[in-house]
Amino acid sequence: MKKIILINLLITICFGSLSPKEKDILELVKINHYPIDSLISSSIELIRLFDNNDKVDWNLLSKDIKNIMSEDDYYMIYIPMYDDLFSASEIKDLLRFYRSPTGRKMTNLTLKLTTEEVKVNMKYISVLSEKIDSLRKKNYLND
Repeated sequence: MKKIILINLLITICFGSLSPKEKDILELVKINHYPIDSLISSSIELIRLFDNNDKVDWNLLSKDIKNIMSEDDYYMIYIPMYDDLFSASEIKDLLRFYRSPTGRKMTNLTLKLTTEEVKVNMKYISVLSEKIDSLRKKNYLND
């Protein structure tokens, strides 16, 4: 119980000391990034692809990883980056956008868009590769 009270006190102190811009950035990051649970689940799945060890308790590993960093800690990591890249008014503009119906749609479709972009890029690379091979055959490129 003392540990929980201490953690809550630290979080309150940390968030209480954020500037208005940093508070806006934190809100933006929470809107615009996947929850840490999704990130951890995706990471675990990637690890399992490369090391599908039957002896590993994947659920326990996932819980332990979640205990290492809280969701708030995860979101706080982004504040310096956004603070360097965007002015306070730009952060407000981004918040207005992501709070709008179009912004919420964009957030909900980000993963799908990224997946589709990868497919399009792979198709483009394939077409480009064929064109490069064609140029080689015409002796425009040296082997």
